[in-house]
Amino acid sequence: MIGILINTNLLAVSVVNELFQIGESTVTIEIVQSNDAGLVFFHPHEDEKTSYEDVKKLINQHGGKLVSIKQQGKRLVEVKYQGKQYIFDPNRIFTPQGIKDTLIKYSSFHQQVAKDIQNFADRIASLVLGRLVVAVHNNYDKGYNISSYKNSDEVKYYYQNPKQGTGEFFYTTNDPFFNFAKVAGYNAVVQSKSVTNDGSFSVYAALKGVEYINLEVKRGEDSLEQEMLLFLMRYFANQYPNLPVKGWATLTKGDTIDLIAPSSATSKDSIDRTVKILEEFGFKISTKYAKIMPTKLNYANTDQYRANAFIQAMNNPDSQAVWVVKGGAGATRLLPKLLKYPAPKISKPLIGFSDVTGLHNFVNQQWKMPSLHAIVAGYNSEADAGINTNINIGESIKTVVDILLEQENKALFYSHLIPMNTSAKQATKIDGSLLGGNLTLVQSTLDTPFQARLDDRILILEDIGNSAHQLERILDNIRYSQLLNGVNAIILGEFIQTTQDKKAVIDMIDLVLQRFANGVDIPVFRGDFFGHSKLNHPMPLNTTTQIFKNGNDFSIKVNIK
Repeated sequence: MIGILINTNLLAVSVVNELFQIGESTVTIEIVQSNDAGLVFFHPHEDEKTSYEDVKKLINQHGGKLVSIKQQGKRLVEVKYQGKQYIFDPNRIFTPQGIKDTLIKYSSFHQQVAKDIQNFADRIASLVLGRLVVAVHNNYDKGYNISSYKNSDEVKYYYQNPKQGTGEFFYTTNDPFFNFAKVAGYNAVVQSKSVTNDGSFSVYAALKGVEYINLEVKRGEDSLEQEMLLFLMRYFANQYPNLPVKGWATLTKGDTIDLIAPSSATSKDSIDRTVKILEEFGFKISTKYAKIMPTKLNYANTDQYRANAFIQAMNNPDSQAVWVVKGGAGATRLLPKLLKYPAPKISKPLIGFSDVTGLHNFVNQQWKMPSLHAIVAGYNSEADAGINTNINIGESIKTVVDILLEQENKALFYSHLIPMNTSAKQATKIDGSLLGGNLTLVQSTLDTPFQARLDDRILILEDIGNSAHQLERILDNIRYSQLLNGVNAIILGEFIQTTQDKKAVIDMIDLVLQRFANGVDIPVFRGDFFGHSKLNHPMPLNTTTQIFKNGNDFSIKVNIK
């Protein structure tokens, strides 16, 4: 290295040029970096300009770091030593074999030049290595595309979406990311252990045990590349659960609440009644994202409409909260579609429970926002007079409204948690943040890209509609899975088969819950204040929470936001 030049742009993104000597020539390593944490990108080929420009835009907006090799706009690096020219591919220099092969392929091998190239490669590696590295490339979709790997021994898994072009795909060393991309509908392959040692960064990353993702996009496909880069941001957020959470702003009377129907269909009368009730609390209510056109499965609308409505409501600059009007079923079908959208720039509370659990988890972990596990707008003590159900008949809309209007970040306190196992009885204080909700919905995400990451969390669970035997089967599945690894505590809410269970049914369900608590080495508590029965107290998700012992009683303190 023979010098450093530094320049800083207006968006707090620094550009550093390191001048590196190879033979008798100088090669530039450009480092574009934001003060905000984010993905680390490697751009080895300067002539692949689409990826370079799109990554710089991403870093300006979302943070991160880009390491790029500059060599007069060319794909290959050309250097001179003792009057002779040596040429190499900068993405084939990360193993000694790769350096030798690329020099021989494009020029000839020289020991001193190879040594300089090795030092150059080591410097690049030191700049980009971490838990996750993303390489960005552009192709012509002719000699090289996703089809190049079909039936190849060099890939472990292969997925091609027939609706997507062959020039756009992810190449990765990581099985979970492959599944993440596949669910979202992107072409993807996983590098196998028998891959040829060609000196590429993917081979080097595998040798170092570093997760590697290569984004390949056809040259000039800016919009698709930007979409896939934002998808990578979703994955990054999912893999790094300790990124800062963006709290939502306090509402005031006169603010607008968007009603949405991401799950089962409801009637126009129910929506009209809900609007009237909420307006009586001083809010403006919008139903433009709650258009009901029941499908054959009685979902409120098509999957695409419901996904678009959710995204638009959460991004609507003219509303301050999003309240689900009804649960039921169908919200999990939206999740793959949501992966392709960036997180909203402004946080706002998503309110609901039951089938909303999948959306809560997405908002909490993908978008790093808190949300509110609470009554849906159409089922509560105010609305029940018109629908004649017993779901949350004892819970008033006012309990949610008071939280939305709270000027300070106060905490909610709920007492009389019942310790269900030895670990819970021996606890004095347990810190974390709440995640979870409906048990069936939590189970449905197991071993998918949407599975909750529960390290240092407190998991809340409730459910309706399962017999004792079905409930035990689901709880055993949870217990045998990796979901509970790292969980600090579990709080079991109401578990009912119907809203009018007889004592024999209640006793069997209680037995199943106790058997579950006895079967885990995690503190398990019981609380009858949330779920599908009479009460459903608000439970802020993804905020600071503490379970503590006060005398002989256990209580929970949950920050509102």
